[in-house]
Amino acid sequence: MRISILCQSCCLLAAIAASSLAGESDASKSEIELIQQAIAEKGADWTPGASWVTELSAAARRSLCGAVLQPTDLSRAQVISLPQADELPAHFDWRKNPGNWVTPPKNQGNCGSCWDFAAVAQVEAWWKIVNDNPDSMIDLSEQFILSCADAGSCDGGDPELALQFVRATGVPLETCLRYQANDAVPCSRACSNWLDEAVRIPGCGYITIGDADIA
Repeated sequence: MRISILCQSCCLLAAIAASSLAGESDASKSEIELIQQAIAEKGADWTPGASWVTELSAAARRSLCGAVLQPTDLSRAQVISLPQADELPAHFDWRKNPGNWVTPPKNQGNCGSCWDFAAVAQVEAWWKIVNDNPDSMIDLSEQFILSCADAGSCDGGDPELALQFVRATGVPLETCLRYQANDAVPCSRACSNWLDEAVRIPGCGYITIGDADIA
């Protein structure tokens, strides 16, 4: 069995997306057309296009992908068992279930903090699901994690450590400590009542699925 780390999946997907155009310093029309062709062949449902990321150099793009995956002692990890593949739906999307249970994507700026944004996005989605309201909005502070948690920096970090911090300490709203794409911002700049508004999660775990299911 291969271990798929649920806590880190969003950051890995962000890394794949950011690196898909990393061969050249500028995104050309032909590059985007090639991606569109690949999407059509796979029957996927999203549209690529030029953005501020595609205008960066290959090195600058890679610097945004800051997931640093640490070795895990699986004998001590919480493992979540999934049903057999034939008992699972062929397709599942939290954005259409019905309603959208995830929060909008955010701009991490010139900082390799994708690990931070991946963790916080999962907590925001969890909050909406737990409150059983897809129309509710919550915006948690990525800067608080970057400044206060010993989980990483603008040079990379571990989303699992970030989630463990949210479980133990919590993360307040964005207004408590706004994102500045700077890991030198001191934790002391957070609002004085951050503990009162902090959101905590009960925990996170790992899932095990077969190699064929991953493919």
